[in-house]
Amino acid sequence: MHVHDQHLEMYLLDRLEGNETSQVESHLDRCAECATRLSSVAFFDQLVELSRRQAVVNGTEKRREPRVSTEDPGILQRINPFSPERSSVLILDVSKNGMKVGAPVVLFPGTMVKVRMKTMVAFGDVRHCREIGDFYQAGIRLYDTLLI
Repeated sequence: MHVHDQHLEMYLLDRLEGNETSQVESHLDRCAECATRLSSVAFFDQLVELSRRQAVVNGTEKRREPRVSTEDPGILQRINPFSPERSSVLILDVSKNGMKVGAPVVLFPGTMVKVRMKTMVAFGDVRHCREIGDFYQAGIRLYDTLLI
């Protein structure tokens, strides 16, 4: 039996009870079909249009919106490819459509992620990642940020 879309959405928003979370993660680890559906629920497919390109002209970055520096903690989870593992990250800066995080593990470009911060959950995909000393710095294009 597969996981219903409603449960996948509740899982992404961290709104399942502890027991239900474990059951969904266990199923997603074994079921490629549900893991694929997880990355194609409304949060990713319907909100992809909100993303914007960032351009680099003559070596100078030209962002569409300003970034705000921060050092807030967050929890990152890979959604596609799916992994139940969560990593503590440091949110280095954030804007309407992007964020830069410091992570203890490499995040491959194209990976869809969920980042939980205080009372918000952000969904996006990794655009780039580079090693800086003992950690990795990754740029994430955001599709949506939801209050929880």
